[in-house]
Amino acid sequence: MNGLKSCRRILSHQINIDRETGLFSTTRQATRLMAVMLFIGSLSVPAARAADKDTRLWVPVQLINPYSDAWTVSMHTELRWQDNLSEFGDLILSPAIHYHPGKSWHLSAGYKYHEKYESSSDEQDIYQEFSFNKKRGDLVTGYQLRMEQRFIDNISGVIHRLRFLTHASHPIREGPHYLFGHVSAFFNLNDKGEGPVHGFEQSRIYFGLGRHIGSQIAIEAGYLWGYKSKRNDDDLSAHVIQLGLSYNTRAKAVPLKPNVRDSFR
Repeated sequence: MNGLKSCRRILSHQINIDRETGLFSTTRQATRLMAVMLFIGSLSVPAARAADKDTRLWVPVQLINPYSDAWTVSMHTELRWQDNLSEFGDLILSPAIHYHPGKSWHLSAGYKYHEKYESSSDEQDIYQEFSFNKKRGDLVTGYQLRMEQRFIDNISGVIHRLRFLTHASHPIREGPHYLFGHVSAFFNLNDKGEGPVHGFEQSRIYFGLGRHIGSQIAIEAGYLWGYKSKRNDDDLSAHVIQLGLSYNTRAKAVPLKPNVRDSFR
């Protein structure tokens, strides 16, 4: 906790210096924030213990369709390869609806179907999410709090899970490229005695480079490190290459810098 407070004081002090000296833009600010996010993410990982290692590839595709200033629907599809990229492991389909009472925050409700080819425990989730975003110059930061109700094959009843995610993005000069990153942690709130562990389940740290193509398309390439606690086996430490694509059906102007509504993760 003291480490978190120290990081916040250092970051706040440096932001004030940047404002006074006119150095608030460029990638220095974003790089500094990414470092703080990495530190915060490391705090959510439990003490070192035996863990299997794996290299994976995740390919998320996001379709975003704004109906009005207040309502947006999205469709998230994701393909995942595992076992050092040797076999296809997961398919995720997740439609959602988002309500924007203001420019800086929104409420979401969604459904996620997770087909796991390596096991017979496919999963279906219903979730509710609160998201708050803030712009400080060209820097966009945000926080998401999600409550999930998990229905897993061969496990009776519902497992409730809480997810917290913080993200940041910053353009590179005036061009279409931008830096981005996020840190997330997952906690199961009840224990069925089988399946997912109770309490801390997993943590993810993710950062990379994005590019806007025209007014509607953005592509991203990044690295994700994920740590997952398991009930009966060794924990998992996964190194993930992530290649993403998002398409906004109604964008009319080229977004030269990240926007608070760029993504619904």
